[in-house]
Amino acid sequence: VQETDFTFISDVPYKPAEQAKVKYLAYRTLDEFVAERFHTDERFLAKINPELDWGSAKAGAVIKVPNVTPFKIEDVKKNQSFGEDEQLSKRMAIVDTSQKLVAIWEGEKIVATFPVTPGRERFIHRGSWTMRNMITTPEFRWDKSMLETGERGKEFYQLPPGPNSPVGIFWAGLSKAGIGLHGTALPHTIGRSRSAGCVRLDNWDAVRLAAMIRPGAKVEMR
Repeated sequence: VQETDFTFISDVPYKPAEQAKVKYLAYRTLDEFVAERFHTDERFLAKINPELDWGSAKAGAVIKVPNVTPFKIEDVKKNQSFGEDEQLSKRMAIVDTSQKLVAIWEGEKIVATFPVTPGRERFIHRGSWTMRNMITTPEFRWDKSMLETGERGKEFYQLPPGPNSPVGIFWAGLSKAGIGLHGTALPHTIGRSRSAGCVRLDNWDAVRLAAMIRPGAKVEMR
């Protein structure tokens, strides 16, 4: 663990009304930070590091982690938008809501697949759409009515960006208003139906979308 790792950790409130008052929705604990960095969850980290006291760990502590390419949140540029691309905008994303996967296609070839949470059945917007925009570190309009009924309400909170934002650190909006592919604050829930219509990915997968597909591409929800 390096000293700079701790700059991404702070005391973040849980209630949207309180979250709207802070500037950044950071990681709450060191194990949460390390878990997302190495594509796992806190329970698994605790199991493979039984002697480690996460609450008192300092810079220099040695932690056992999965052998994966780290997700470096420090490399994610703030408010970076991505426009159309001659090749990537010709690709297509197919969201399979039954298999809980999104596949990126180029012609008849699959470029990549990612696990997703497609949302509760009554909120899934099946059909063909177009990807309209892409941005890193988005803010989020937290609207209880939207989350519970799929319709916008009059009362809402504008939440700041960060890995603990409900939309994570990446947003790819579709031509269906209010619907997009985005990250999550709860990576351990990916693959389960919990959203109100959007398609959630782990943050470490969501940030890779801009290198694989761009605005202008077709997105099919099946």
